[in-house]
Amino acid sequence: MIGYRCCALVISLIASQAHAFEVQRAEAKFEAEEYRFEMTAVLDAPSAIVNSILRDYEHYKSLDERILEARVIERNDAEHFAMLATTLRACFGPICRNVKRIERVEEAPMSLVAKTDPTRSDMEFGETHMQLTAIDDSRTRVTYRTRLKPDFWIPALVARRMMLNTLEDATIDLFRNVERRAQDALPAPSKPW
Repeated sequence: MIGYRCCALVISLIASQAHAFEVQRAEAKFEAEEYRFEMTAVLDAPSAIVNSILRDYEHYKSLDERILEARVIERNDAEHFAMLATTLRACFGPICRNVKRIERVEEAPMSLVAKTDPTRSDMEFGETHMQLTAIDDSRTRVTYRTRLKPDFWIPALVARRMMLNTLEDATIDLFRNVERRAQDALPAPSKPW
């Protein structure tokens, strides 16, 4: 009986590791005076739960430690959009600043498109596209693309590379946290013994 339990535990651990968070593609670059990042990743979580977590804007602080505040300032369910105000802490080595952003988030069934309002933000330009695709009942592919142009100076040599690294690392961490939260929302599996 103990041998069966050990084997079941090992098989369960191997199965849970087989479909863990996987970055299939990630590329950060500075091009045309914009910081750009594209990523395709697979989350070990159902698409409906992932979609729900990504639309819970006011809880983004728990998904990304850089986000100091996130709140919905307007919502129009009939037109499928939300106006979102965020403040995030951006650091480039020893230089840090709080960056404020107002975005209009267009909500489609399995996608979000966020566009920054430059008149009310510390960004000259910002646009993010996120598409979810159900691979099966328990896995979701995320296609993510963002373009940002801050409305403040970032030193070109060292800080530009730091900004690109932060953009990549923070986005990957955010989606890892989405996966964890989605897995926590799943019912506990039944024990084989």
